[in-house]
Amino acid sequence: MPLIDVFIPCYNAEKYIEKAIESVRKQQFTDFRILVIDDGSTDRSVQIVQRLMKKDNRIVLLENECNLGVQFTRNRGLNECISDYIAFMDADDIMPEYRLMHQMLFLEAHPECDVLSGGMQTMTEDGNLQDIVLFGEKNSEGVYAGLFFENILPMGSCIVKRKFLQDRKIFFDENFYTLEDYNFWTDCAINHANMHIMNEVLQYYRIVSTGLSRTNSLSDKIIERNKCFDQIHYKMLKAYSIRLSENSEKIFLKYTNENKKTNYEKIIDWINFKALLRELKRQIPFSRNEWFQACDEFYKKYYVI
Repeated sequence: MPLIDVFIPCYNAEKYIEKAIESVRKQQFTDFRILVIDDGSTDRSVQIVQRLMKKDNRIVLLENECNLGVQFTRNRGLNECISDYIAFMDADDIMPEYRLMHQMLFLEAHPECDVLSGGMQTMTEDGNLQDIVLFGEKNSEGVYAGLFFENILPMGSCIVKRKFLQDRKIFFDENFYTLEDYNFWTDCAINHANMHIMNEVLQYYRIVSTGLSRTNSLSDKIIERNKCFDQIHYKMLKAYSIRLSENSEKIFLKYTNENKKTNYEKIIDWINFKALLRELKRQIPFSRNEWFQACDEFYKKYYVI
């Protein structure tokens, strides 16, 4: 049995799936299986994967009977994986050749770790590398504190201990319209996962016009996405027993969703924003240093140029 299942959900990814799989095949660490689950593609995705399977018997293809959605497909992947670790990857991304090697070296030195993530570098549809996004080296409480405000775990950089998910019965919430990854990592955090972020690029993230995140960013989707943000943040307030005044809760939810805030709004909200931070800093659910740093980064995101 391989040590890692690299799980790739796939839907109409004929332009990119071969490059994604080839980037996994070129990994410096080789003890893995590539599990592709196709979610009812209507293009040539399945045929491309089948052709690659003839070159490498580590590739396994499963097919949903029809298009059932990314949440269903991710959950099927969790059930179908058999290895000790599950490494997530999207069908239009590229895996740096050192990713699995660096992550397994860390996990061998820290066997208590349940979730291991890293940074990412964006790339264009044509594969030209662009911006590097790093979150700094963080231990569990640093990850918990960061997740309280936003998702700091890029799915395509993460590797998870399968036994932890099984023992805690953690799956992707199929009732979530979107942000299923953020909700998933939140569930891991409030179930006391040992989590760590490596301060290096572990994913080349392709920004495509038809990609899920880009599609969900259209104006007619923003309201539904913000409802999901609110659900996640309400859940964390409850899980960490944080009580906010009515004004502070309103500001917290307003500034942890995707609606763009005008400079005028930020000026009007500044006093209430500072009051929110004071309330949060008085209620320290994690180590003081990690919590205060996350609160300060939240402030700087909106009020420091």
